[in-house]
Amino acid sequence: SMAPPENLVVELNLADKTLPAAINRRGDPRPPDELLESREWRELEKILVEFKRASVGAGALPILVFLPSKSHIYARHTRSDTPPDHRTLRERELASENHREAAFTSLAKKLNIDLISLTPTFESKAAAGTLLYYPFDSHWNSTARGLAADVLAKELSRMRESGRLGN
Repeated sequence: SMAPPENLVVELNLADKTLPAAINRRGDPRPPDELLESREWRELEKILVEFKRASVGAGALPILVFLPSKSHIYARHTRSDTPPDHRTLRERELASENHREAAFTSLAKKLNIDLISLTPTFESKAAAGTLLYYPFDSHWNSTARGLAADVLAKELSRMRESGRLGN
């Protein structure tokens, strides 16, 4: 059988509106422990070890930021009734949507690197009907960029107040 297209045009149901959008469906169905054992995640770990070493060596606090994908945020807001290839992919996406973030969180803990996730804020804004990505593109729109800046400013301020961050 033919592989379904990577980008599917779907209908997003956002609060009081419905709009067409393209969603990339390349989700990785592997559970977090399998991801962490994979070659690409072991390479990522090496890169993060070096990032931490270089940061600390320069007197800086290394901080990681998790950026959720468009499908991570919007898969649950797509219509589930059509088309069949989308339905299968949607189910797979929903079943594995947190795997990458769980693996990334686990890796940050293992390496003792602070992690800020944009997922909770993006999910709550999406649930309230806010579009955070361009409809036919996987990049953030200006709303998402402003939101990310706000989240990071608040988190950095909290870290400074707790003494994690210098002045």
